[in-house]
Amino acid sequence: MAWHNLIGAVFGALLVGACATAEQKTAAASKIDYRDDPFSAYREYTTGALTRTNVDGGDVVLLAARVNRKSGQTTTLVSVSIIYNTLERRHYERAANGQAEALQVQKLPVQGGCDFGKKHCQFTETVHVVIPEAVLRQVSPAGYQFKIFAKLGFELLVTLQKPVVDSLLEKIDADRAHPPGPAQVSQREAH
Repeated sequence: MAWHNLIGAVFGALLVGACATAEQKTAAASKIDYRDDPFSAYREYTTGALTRTNVDGGDVVLLAARVNRKSGQTTTLVSVSIIYNTLERRHYERAANGQAEALQVQKLPVQGGCDFGKKHCQFTETVHVVIPEAVLRQVSPAGYQFKIFAKLGFELLVTLQKPVVDSLLEKIDADRAHPPGPAQVSQREAH
């Protein structure tokens, strides 16, 4: 999934995910999408969306890997979109693992705002949190957890289930063993 299409996918995933069981959500998130754009410096793999809803919005989590075409170096990251209805932005900026070690965070532009008179406000903040591949390869059966902290408002606990992590790593390993052919633009992008 291209990152520029993430916001549209966020709302669709929240709607669909609200009715699914935990097992169905994990199975859907374990499906890997592969993108090989010849104009990009890397091949990209993403899991399906893990979604949760709460009283003031929800969140959508995608696990992704980017494999550099020249070096073969892999960057694994988690994209988290937090959707909430409050009068002020929360400013999600920091993340830490279960050992209180800081994780690298990249913030994307905030979407949304308030209507006239500030009677209804909805924001979507998206952050990418880098999780080293070596850490993901050692995930316990309980999964991998980290927290994202906001300047204002609630922190968010994110859990990556082991089956989802394993699916992504298996796809990367399979492609390393048998590299894909030359990159091609998909038919959708060609028009």
